[in-house]
Amino acid sequence: MLLVEDDLISRSGPGIAVTGRLVVDTAGNGQLAIDQVHAHDYALVLMDMQMPVLGGLAATRAIRLMPGKATLPILAMTANAFEEDRKPALRPAWTTISASRSTRMCSMRP
Repeated sequence: MLLVEDDLISRSGPGIAVTGRLVVDTAGNGQLAIDQVHAHDYALVLMDMQMPVLGGLAATRAIRLMPGKATLPILAMTANAFEEDRKPALRPAWTTISASRSTRMCSMRP
C-alpha cells in the first residue's frame, strides 16, 4: 500500500497500523507518488487531495495513464467536509465518498 500525505505526522502517526503482511510505503506529494507507483506494484493507494508540488487529483490522473495502472484502487483523503470541496473530486470519476470525524475518503473509478 502507498500512503500519499504531505503531513509528516499523518504519514508516521499511530493511525496506520502495520501488521501481518501489510507493507506501507509513503510519499510526501503527488509527484513522489507517481514515481513510487511507477517503480512498485501497489495493491492500494491512499491519496491526500491537497498537497504541495502536485495535488492528489493531478497525481491520480497521471497514474491512471500509466500502463497497467488504470484499475489500481486509489482512495482520496481530505479533511475538507464541505460540499464545494467534494465537487472537484467527483468530476474526474471518484466513485464513493465516506465521511469520518476527521477525514473524508473517496475512491477513483478506473
